[in-house]
Amino acid sequence: MRHGRKSKSRIFSGYKSHLASDLDRKLVLACAVTRANRPEGEGLDAMKTDLSRILPHSIDELHVDRAYVGAEYSRHLLRGGAALISKARGIAANDGYFNKSDFTIDLRARIATCPAGQSVPIALGEVARFKPEACAACPLRVICTSATASHGRTLSIAADEPLQRRLRKLSNFRPGRAWQRERVAIEHRLAHHAQKQGRFARYRGLRKNLLDSRRRAAILNLEVLHARQTA
Repeated sequence: MRHGRKSKSRIFSGYKSHLASDLDRKLVLACAVTRANRPEGEGLDAMKTDLSRILPHSIDELHVDRAYVGAEYSRHLLRGGAALISKARGIAANDGYFNKSDFTIDLRARIATCPAGQSVPIALGEVARFKPEACAACPLRVICTSATASHGRTLSIAADEPLQRRLRKLSNFRPGRAWQRERVAIEHRLAHHAQKQGRFARYRGLRKNLLDSRRRAAILNLEVLHARQTA
């Protein structure tokens, strides 16, 4: 299956192209091609070997789209002390009910408190469940949950909740937003790469399309180096 989806209304078929670029030198360091229905994180994981071979030192900063935050390679770099810069995942609207941002989440104490003051213990990567009897008697229930009276409100706590909170804090002040915008340079590389390669895959199969992607990336790098020499 090679059918992917950008949103509920936007679908596409074929392959996804992934690039890793040095934001300072504007050179493409690695490429990957995955099927359209595979998670973006697999593209970053596929470039791990190439990046480890090319870069003589560890990566200090990793600027990625939020779809790559959960990749194994991202977690590996975080464990090694790298700074991961991305936009935080959005907090989905809850059809008029309280959403996650209306709750107080204390990650240090591992406690979540609802707008009415009820607190429950939480764990990373698990769903916190508020007591049904407390929710049933709560005057805010009508704007908190549509669950039946025998069920209380639930709250999903992401496995990377501390990281997402740090990324949201970055977006709250100007230097942090500027730091997050540095990733825009890779969008330019992707656009130029797409111009070279075209909108459609030239070959059947991942291996041949990966070779074609690397060939186009090499041309981009030669153009960057030529522009520096003639500047």
